[in-house]
This record gives sequence, structure tokens and C-alpha cells, in this order.
Amino acid sequence: MKRYLFALLFCFATALFGGGVGRGAPYCPADEIRILSTYPAQYPGRAGHTQQWVVMVRDSGQGGCVVEFFLQNDTSSGPVCTLTAHNPGHEGASIKLHIRGGERDAVFSKIMVVQGLPVPCDMLPIKMTEKEKVFKERRTAGGTGFAQWYKVVKEPTSWDEASRKGWVKKINTSVRGQLTLFSVFDRRGRLVARQLWQQGLDWWLYEENGKRQSWLVFPSW
Repeated sequence: MKRYLFALLFCFATALFGGGVGRGAPYCPADEIRILSTYPAQYPGRAGHTQQWVVMVRDSGQGGCVVEFFLQNDTSSGPVCTLTAHNPGHEGASIKLHIRGGERDAVFSKIMVVQGLPVPCDMLPIKMTEKEKVFKERRTAGGTGFAQWYKVVKEPTSWDEASRKGWVKKINTSVRGQLTLFSVFDRRGRLVARQLWQQGLDWWLYEENGKRQSWLVFPSW
């Protein structure tokens, strides 16, 4: 009986204090989601373009999740980008990035910001308790290690400001909750990425990286 109670308490503590995350945790949505991304024109005088993404998630079997990004108009070709994430959103995160057709995978720790990639797949330490903190992003690819310093700033924002700046396409009062903006700066103080999160959701409402902008698409939009 004592062994049974100890095992039960151990499982409960593991779930509460760091036994990994699963579906419904940050960046591991419980259901399929859709994203709208916009990109600027590559050449002067030409119009930019948009891309819709379908994001599907499954358990990784290791206390994390596998996040797959499909082109909405070509899901049969398989995911363009696959993330295998353990503890995403936390400072102890470990993320493996696989790009379709890529020669090798890359593994990131703590934070993942990939500049120049068209897929809106950055993962930030949104569970940080400080208002701002410097993170050393470590990545390994092909046996070679790299490091990049980023400062992440966390600040509350209002729905009015988010609407005015275009971070939300439409305000739905039935899902309105507290908003937090996470901004990522490089060592020179340049803004490289942003994500807008609503309390209680498992995916961001808005993100940007460079000139790419993306929005979570709700069925009512």
C-alpha cells in the first residue's frame, strides 16, 4: 500500500514540477491550428505574397510534442518544417528543427529564433518569470556548435493597442484575455522577433520575424 501511494505521489509531482509537457502546453496545441503569414515583395514594384499554414501536433512519446507545418494547399507533400520539442516555452527547452529537403537537422536549447526562414516556427521562453532576460541560444548542426545571445523582453499590452498596431485582425470579446508581448533583441539591440500571447492559449496570436508577419486564424475570422 505504501509503495502504491509513493508511486502515485511521484507521478503527481512529476506532472506538476517538470516531467515534460504534452498536448495543450505552449507550442503544443491540443488541436490542429491554421496560420496566415505575409511576406514583403522580393523586388521593388512587385506585390508581396501570403501563405496559409496548417499546423498539426502529436505526442513525441518523451514528454514533449512533434509540431508539423504544412502548406494549406499542399498537405499531401508532407510537412515543410518539423519541430520535435521537449519543454517548449520553458527555459529548459530542447528543440530539434527539421526542414524538408534539408541536409541536416539542427538542435536548439532554451530559445529558437531562425532568421530568414519563411515558416513561423520560432519558440520563445514565454514561461520566463522576469520582465527581461538574456538567453544564450545554443544550436548544433552536423556536429558543429553555434551560440547566439538574445534578450527577451516581456510586457503586458492591451487589446486596443494590439488592434491599432495590427497584431490582431479582429477582436472577439468571447475569447478576450490578458495579452503579453514577447520581444527578442540581438546583441546590438535590434528587434529580431516578436510574439503576442493571450493568457490561457497554447499558441501565439501574432508573431513576426524580420519582415514576416503571421496571425493565428480563428474559424470566425
